[in-house]
Amino acid sequence: MTDNITMPVFFVAHGSPMNALENNHFTADWDTLFKPCPTPTAIVVFSAHWHVPGTRILSVDNPKTIHDFGGFPPQLFQQTYPCPGAPTLAQQIIESLNAADIDAISDNNWGLDHGSWVVLNKLFPQANIPVLQVSLDNRIDDIHHHAHIADVLKPLRNEGVLFIGSGNIVHNIMKWMIARPSDSIEWASSFDQHIANAVKQRDMHTVARFNEHPFASDAVPTIEHFLPLAYALGLTDNNDKQTHSSFEFDDLGTACSRSIRFDAV
Repeated sequence: MTDNITMPVFFVAHGSPMNALENNHFTADWDTLFKPCPTPTAIVVFSAHWHVPGTRILSVDNPKTIHDFGGFPPQLFQQTYPCPGAPTLAQQIIESLNAADIDAISDNNWGLDHGSWVVLNKLFPQANIPVLQVSLDNRIDDIHHHAHIADVLKPLRNEGVLFIGSGNIVHNIMKWMIARPSDSIEWASSFDQHIANAVKQRDMHTVARFNEHPFASDAVPTIEHFLPLAYALGLTDNNDKQTHSSFEFDDLGTACSRSIRFDAV
């Protein structure tokens, strides 16, 4: 039951698509953070992998599973997540955002990219909860703008809606292509700790000016994986208790596993 419950909000480090098939420190952190969690009426995901012009709301009855990657084993492309969609909630979100002078539109062409279904397949394997995605507007890099979109949707936490921002605080695929196991990860650990401290202190100024950190260009070479954190922060406030997962990296030290749970107290 979700009556009289304010749902938690999650920022999830989704890492590699292979996390759909593997059990590792990424998936262990997800499991630890999500348990216990009230059963949601619906799930809304802000995924790094839907970074397109405008704010689009997935408004379909049956979202397709998108395999938006290449070079992985065939069994990964066989994975599906056949959950129902949430078109009624999508329309409610569109109306709320439009009323706040945010131009949000319905989208019937997208589905669930791996920033969504890889995580959901582990956490809600029965795929029986309605899911929709909200795109990240790639025309605007301002963290405050993205946090404001999320803030408008905050009341839905009291209606049983579970929000997930799916990205990575540190994500550098080019470093992954050339990395060696002996390479230092000081650049990544320093940036991650800098942002984690700012999140814990609810210091939006520092989060918004992430690019001033000495290692920002290495940790955030492109902004799309960082933006879901802005949505998680916009959906929460100073009264939310934070639980941070462990700080670890993928095998080549290019994506950090820090996930965060926010609980109303």
